[in-house]
Formats: sequence, C-alpha cells, structure tokens
Amino acid sequence: MAEAPAVWQSVGRGTPAGRALFNLFSDDVNGRKSGEKFSARNKAVLEAKIAMGWRPNLPGKSPGGSLAKPSVCVPKFKQAAASNKSCAAASGKKSADKILKELALRQQEMEQHRQPPPRGPLLDDVEKERLAEWMRYRGKPPEQKLRPSSQHKPKAGSKAELQGLFDQIVIEVNERQQYLEDLAGFASSKDYQAVSNQLKRDIQDRVQDMKRLDHLIKASSQA
Repeated sequence: MAEAPAVWQSVGRGTPAGRALFNLFSDDVNGRKSGEKFSARNKAVLEAKIAMGWRPNLPGKSPGGSLAKPSVCVPKFKQAAASNKSCAAASGKKSADKILKELALRQQEMEQHRQPPPRGPLLDDVEKERLAEWMRYRGKPPEQKLRPSSQHKPKAGSKAELQGLFDQIVIEVNERQQYLEDLAGFASSKDYQAVSNQLKRDIQDRVQDMKRLDHLIKASSQA
C-alpha cells in the first residue's frame, strides 16, 4: 500500500486515470500526513518545555488521599415570576379573557341588528322571470322599450274597441295555426294527438268569438 502514491504520480494526478487511482489508493494520505506533522511539532514543544524544568500540575489530593473534586463556578440568575399578562403583552397577542369578551360583544351586536325573516316568498314570479331573462342573455338582457300609451282610448263597446278585439283574435288564431303546422313533423310522438286536439279546439273557440264580434261590428256600423 505504501507504493500506491507512486502509481498515480507516474500517470499524472490531473489525468482521469490518475484521479481514479488516487481515489482508489489514497486512503486519506494528506490527512494522515498533516496529523503526523502536528503530532511531531507538539511533541517537540513538550520535550523542550520539560528540558527547561517545566512539570505538569497534577490535581490536588484531599487529606484522605483521594483526588479533590474540582469546583466549577456557574453563574446564577434570578428567575422572574411567570406572568401570562406580561407574556401576552410582550408577544403582541390578545389574552383569552379579552378574546372571549370581544366575541360576546360581537354576538350582542349581531342580535340587536338582526333582520326579521321575510314573511312572503323570497322570489316571486316577477323576480323569477327577471332572473330567467338575465341568465338567458348572460347578464346583458336587451333594454325593453316601453310602448307609448295611446292618448285616446276607445270607449267600451265602441266599434274601435270591437275591431281591436277582432284583430287580436285573428293574430291568436294565426299563431295557433302556425304552431299546429310546425307540430306536424312530430306526429309520431305520443303527446301529438292531445296537443293538436287542444289547439284545434282553441282555434274553433276563437273563430266563434270572431263571428260574434263581426256581428257586433256590423250592428254598431248600422246604428
């Protein structure tokens, strides 16, 4: 093992082979050499002091012949009495009593300002319709323009009022007729027959209303 350093020195310490051999055979050569160097220096210093007449001081003995127990001076400090208030003040935290008092006061304030529960429903039909419209247009419903109210309303039973009712019924009949035609594509559905029969009855009822209104309009024109 003593010849191992010559191996990596021969190939070069900086080469990959030299580094591999050094890692394999060095066995902490530098540390061992440094330790031996310091030991030899300390030994030489100690021998020189002994040659000059220096002798190490042996520990004293008690009268009984045994070694005296060494005394060590340990500093002593006065321990202050523990206080939760001082610790809380020093740390910047609230004490438990103060937190409980604040919670009690906050609870009293909430009880005083509590709103009574609503008597009616929280959402009526108008509000539900408004929210449905709002969701339909993703929060941006179109502005609804109010229709200007007519200044001259027709008198009850007048020809103008009867004609207005007649026109309104014509619109309703056309809407139901169009809806009935659209449902023709769903004739295979189990609910088609019931829905179509209801629409036909509605159309017949409105046609009868139109005949009565037409009779009244002609009567008012002759009067």
